[in-house]
Amino acid sequence: MSKSLLVLGARSDIGQAVAQEFARNGFDIILAARNIENLTPLRSDLAIRFQIKAYLAEFDAEHFDSHGEFYNSLPVKPDAVLCVFDYLGEQKKAETDWNETAKIVNVNYVGAVSILNIAANDFAARNQGTIIGISSVAGERGRQSNYIYGSAKGGFSIFLDGMRHRFANSNVNVILSSPDL
Repeated sequence: MSKSLLVLGARSDIGQAVAQEFARNGFDIILAARNIENLTPLRSDLAIRFQIKAYLAEFDAEHFDSHGEFYNSLPVKPDAVLCVFDYLGEQKKAETDWNETAKIVNVNYVGAVSILNIAANDFAARNQGTIIGISSVAGERGRQSNYIYGSAKGGFSIFLDGMRHRFANSNVNVILSSPDL
């Protein structure tokens, strides 16, 4: 029985690189993002090159109310979920424009927590699975240049730390990576 990886934010370079590595190791891949039309060539390449099944799924981190339906409608239930979507936004604009602030926080924290809670509960019920969250070193301390983004990423990192403790005595793994790009 093959295993599968759900890539949330599959249009990102990291998402595509991780999808390729998992496919190389025999995982079927579900590429999820907004505007998935651009992912058709990647889906085809992964399926042909690695002889795996590859799927596309429309996903928007800001549409929290749709996350449960999204997850339940996946073509296969994933064995691993990679959360790599991100929105840096514009710090200066966010300082005076609540809509920009809300988008930064909603994408980088609220949307990630929403969808990963759904995956975590599925994995808990099955007592197996891996959640991989890509955060940012910007979340390690507040910086004048991007403290709104950094605070959302810091919250996301702490969320994943707590989730790792939740699953400490189970077969569910939670991995946090904060690459310095």
